Amino acid sequence: MSGVSPHSSGRPAAGMLYGSAAFTLFAFGDAAFKWLSAGQSVFQAIATAFLIALALVTARAQSQGGLLRLVPRYPGLVLLRSVLVTGAVGSFIWAISRMPLADGYAIVFSVPILVTALSVPLLGERVGRGGWIAVVVGFAGVVVMLRPGFATLETPHLAALASAVMFAAGTIVMRRIPPDESELAPVVGVLVTTVLVTAPIAAQDLRMPTGGDWVVVVLAGVANALGHLCLVRGLREAAAALVAPFQYTQIIWAVVFGTLIFGDRPDLVLALGVVPVIGSGLYLLLAHGRERPLCGADAPP
Repeated sequence: MSGVSPHSSGRPAAGMLYGSAAFTLFAFGDAAFKWLSAGQSVFQAIATAFLIALALVTARAQSQGGLLRLVPRYPGLVLLRSVLVTGAVGSFIWAISRMPLADGYAIVFSVPILVTALSVPLLGERVGRGGWIAVVVGFAGVVVMLRPGFATLETPHLAALASAVMFAAGTIVMRRIPPDESELAPVVGVLVTTVLVTAPIAAQDLRMPTGGDWVVVVLAGVANALGHLCLVRGLREAAAALVAPFQYTQIIWAVVFGTLIFGDRPDLVLALGVVPVIGSGLYLLLAHGRERPLCGADAPP
């Protein structure tokens, strides 16, 4: 069976580029939320930014033929994905509020491994040996950088693992949505459900943002709107197992933003871990550029 889902347009290189852009935008959003959390609840920042993102996506729908583009043709699948992604966000936020951030990221960065594994039985995608090696090498680089070192597995660790599983499942569900579904409907679903979850929590500790914070929260909203649009497009163009590994690039952007904005200084171990992360992503791109598919019937065993 073909490694590209029957719902894919069959442009893996384009899909991976969209995926890379999406995770870059999400990393920018994360940096913005970190900046905003110094003066307000992170739930307030998320709710406000996602409301702005929702307004932008609604305006895009209006310019492309009307608000009916926001109404899903496959409400069951769209709702399932929305719930899964919102649950992933909520579980992760709860987890990192009770455990070291590095531990939480180390678990959540297992998403590409989970997507690759789930895409085989659920999407009928075949992953060749080179693809598996690239994913594992990238994940190894993340582990080197984050050095999790858990002593015991506690409830927060399980919550972070649940977040990874839900995000991976949401990625798989997105690949199951037929191509005649509007690209905007899955995005709106995630934005609406996230606002519905975070707004009541934010209402318990509302604080008036400063002028500078308003600029940052608007930028966060734009980044999340564009990021979700790119992710949906990427998952339509390429196999889920090819898009998911680009989540690893978020740690690279985290180092850049941490150094330039928050004054963090990456050490040698972190620098060494970046190499396999970049290498695995480049391998996927170059392999497809040479028309040597890592997924599909032609993939090596």
